[in-house]
Amino acid sequence: MIIVEREISEYTHHKIILGIFENIEKASKAKKTYIEYCKDNDRWSEQAYQTVDLNKDVVISDVSKLFEGNLAKTIHELYVVSYFMEGFGQTTRITEKIFIDSNKAKKYVTLKEAEEPEYEPFWYQTNVIRMNELYLEDLE
Repeated sequence: MIIVEREISEYTHHKIILGIFENIEKASKAKKTYIEYCKDNDRWSEQAYQTVDLNKDVVISDVSKLFEGNLAKTIHELYVVSYFMEGFGQTTRITEKIFIDSNKAKKYVTLKEAEEPEYEPFWYQTNVIRMNELYLEDLE
């Protein structure tokens, strides 16, 4: 399971999820499509304290270790749980877990929110992402 994300200066915005794909080939194609789209439509072309380089800023990573569920099943929708924290003018996003069951995602968030926070303010957000779909706009 491969995630494609756009790194953005944390002084401007947090990183954004562009999609989750079943293999590196589909993820690479999505990255190329997004970079092409951004040539004329990049709302993040100017960022605080960071020079934009889409080839470096669009990152492909294996997130199989974050996945909770059966990969052998046909998966259409994923529930991606991200942890956010703010401090010193920065907003950080960390993708924590990926579920195929919305109830398990909700339980996970409830458990995590009950823990003593390492940073404040912090929050969790769950996004529903369709497998193998490129999101050209933020999922917020």
